[in-house]
Amino acid sequence: MFTIDRRPTCADGTREMTRDELKEYLGEHVQYEFSMLQVCAASLHQFNPELIAQFGIAVHGQIHGADYAQAVKNVWTEGFVVHLRNAIDFFYERDSQHKPKKDDVVADHFYPGMKRPKNFPPISESLRRARVRSDKELAHLTSGRQSRGAPGKPWAFMQLLTEIGDLLATFKKLCDPELLNSRMAGLKLLNSTEYTGDR
Repeated sequence: MFTIDRRPTCADGTREMTRDELKEYLGEHVQYEFSMLQVCAASLHQFNPELIAQFGIAVHGQIHGADYAQAVKNVWTEGFVVHLRNAIDFFYERDSQHKPKKDDVVADHFYPGMKRPKNFPPISESLRRARVRSDKELAHLTSGRQSRGAPGKPWAFMQLLTEIGDLLATFKKLCDPELLNSRMAGLKLLNSTEYTGDR
């Protein structure tokens, strides 16, 4: 585990962010990542390809119906993976060779003494695999991309959202309460049993 010994630099790189700026950042940018993760997961959870295809046909013509529905599903999936990757990187360092850059904002900046509490859970194997997979399939063009129809191709988005939601709840309990912005304090990620949208 790396040790954080200073706050991240402000946008222009001239100084460290103040505690007030960190608090605002948490309530704006970090909260956005988690909110968008939930929006993407909910959209995939209730995805209706027939309805989307009808929209595609109405807007683009008959030939685009099913292709359009798949493209829309891909967009929601890619959005989910981008925000998932950012959430994982917020909570967990990659390895000792990849310390945060000067302007990276990570969860450790919000803990008392900027030190991750010992009772914060270690990264799970499913989140570790999801991070590697997001690197291979979304962030770069690699031979590690899975082909259409491969058994492991679908993402377990509700399971991953639930894991991130549990980490978020733990983070909010353990972080410095003076840095917990009200927008972030009120954010709760739903899991598949709590989500009431139609599938």
